[in-house]
Amino acid sequence: MEVQVGGVKKGLLEFLDKSRPTQALFLYILFTLMIVFKEQLPVGIYTQLDSFPGRLLILFSLVTCVQLYGWIVGLIAAIAFALLLGLPNPITEGFGSGGETSIKVIPTEKKWFVEKVFGENPIAIEEEKVVTEAVQNDSPGALTGGVQNTSVQ
Repeated sequence: MEVQVGGVKKGLLEFLDKSRPTQALFLYILFTLMIVFKEQLPVGIYTQLDSFPGRLLILFSLVTCVQLYGWIVGLIAAIAFALLLGLPNPITEGFGSGGETSIKVIPTEKKWFVEKVFGENPIAIEEEKVVTEAVQNDSPGALTGGVQNTSVQ
């Protein structure tokens, strides 16, 4: 009875060991791009990473990077993930009232004048009430109570 020695497993492990510097270079580039272009990443990525399973995934990724590729790749990965998690929460679409949005169906028989003139046929409205705040004037001239106009000398 013959037992097979080697096979695909040995070749695959040999390939992974020989391509480790290439993988490390790829990770350097990936994490550097994450650091540089962190604002352009899709919102869903850092919302998912900010959850408990996402943080566990980050921790597992960091430990794996340090074990397989060394502390330098792990450090760059830690910086990238820390900057990614440090991004502020994105502004929701709409008027930014921050409340729950509910869709309200608009009746078609009763139209506003503007809708009649422009031929609009809205189906639903997302936000009926909008929270607004007063305009804040933090310019240096606002402290004196007068109007500051720099164009008039």
